[in-house]
Amino acid sequence: MTAATFLQTNFNTQDPTTYRGAIDGNFAVAAPIVDNFAPHAVATPNMTVQLDAGAIPGVGVIPTQVGLQTSVTLVAPAANQRKDIVYIDAVTGVIGVVTGTEAVSPVDPAIPSGKIPVARLAMVVAMTTVTNSIITDLRAPAMAVSSTGTVTAINASATITVGQSGTTFKLSGVSVTATLPTPVGNSGVRYRFFGSDASTQTISTPAATMINFPDGSTAATWGISNNQQIDIQSDGAVWRVLGMAGLQLGQTPATSDNTTKLATTAMVQAVKATLPTPIASVGATAPVQSSGGATPNISMPAASASVDGYMTAVAKAKLDGIAAGATAGVPQDVGVYGVGTILLMFIYTAATSVAPGGTILGSSLYGSSFVGGVVGFGAITAPGTWRNISNNIISSNDHGFFQRIA
Repeated sequence: MTAATFLQTNFNTQDPTTYRGAIDGNFAVAAPIVDNFAPHAVATPNMTVQLDAGAIPGVGVIPTQVGLQTSVTLVAPAANQRKDIVYIDAVTGVIGVVTGTEAVSPVDPAIPSGKIPVARLAMVVAMTTVTNSIITDLRAPAMAVSSTGTVTAINASATITVGQSGTTFKLSGVSVTATLPTPVGNSGVRYRFFGSDASTQTISTPAATMINFPDGSTAATWGISNNQQIDIQSDGAVWRVLGMAGLQLGQTPATSDNTTKLATTAMVQAVKATLPTPIASVGATAPVQSSGGATPNISMPAASASVDGYMTAVAKAKLDGIAAGATAGVPQDVGVYGVGTILLMFIYTAATSVAPGGTILGSSLYGSSFVGGVVGFGAITAPGTWRNISNNIISSNDHGFFQRIA
């Protein structure tokens, strides 16, 4: 239908041309709403009912346009009155009729899942035509975007079907997950989920699909609990949230529970109270040293005879030079003429002398002996290098104490 501009009519101030034009334009504006799936008898009444053209709106998709529809031929009650309900499918808008039960005081039949009631028919015995006088218009404002009155309880994990579009699911129980069908190719399919107890239930999407929220955020799963509600609809590619209720307050748990629920300042303060006190200063125990404060410099001095600390490279080299198993104060067995050996020696090389602390090759020395009051000497068998450890200068043909150092 071509658009028109709404103009409030005023019989007292508008001229006839303007007044009549405003009436026509205003009805053009209102028609898509007031005539949407309007029920009525056919032009020549018979045992059918008609629905005017209508549209099923959706989020992110062009509304589904449905033309004038006529119901199946209805059958009159046999013995008592009956109430039949004319409905449309919540996704396709296709007309249908659910037949009630005959009774002296009949009641409405149950509405099938995923269907939206449009009209009630007051059927009587032996009737041959359906006229407007027996039709009650049941349409409600924005009926095409609301869930049906059908409520299905879910207290164990379940997979939702496309055929359940328009259903309100009442969730309860621990570790309950309601898994949505794929949104791909199912444009207009929608559901309402309502949490009915203190446990958190999960709404889950199939692999590679997401729930899209109005703020642009997405989630593969969403949790709801007591008195929380979420309405979602497929746009043919993804699930989109139409609205939420109770989630802003109800999302806040009593304590942190590692979910995406919103937190109040009270909860933040409660969590903060459980955190450890911030570190004000860092100290140290010798030989480790600290400059103090929250960001200190940590250090350690080099060890010395009077200060504990770390081992220097020089000290390490010295330590490596000590034989394995050596014990302080206990002489080490260096073997015959081994390094460290101390002997009384005789310099037999002519014109040679060694000052105290000086060195000489072992090839210039003979080992000395003192037997029966007589000093003797003989060639040694391990030359090496020797140091004069006597307090005197030792010259050729003199005896003195020497220590092998290499």
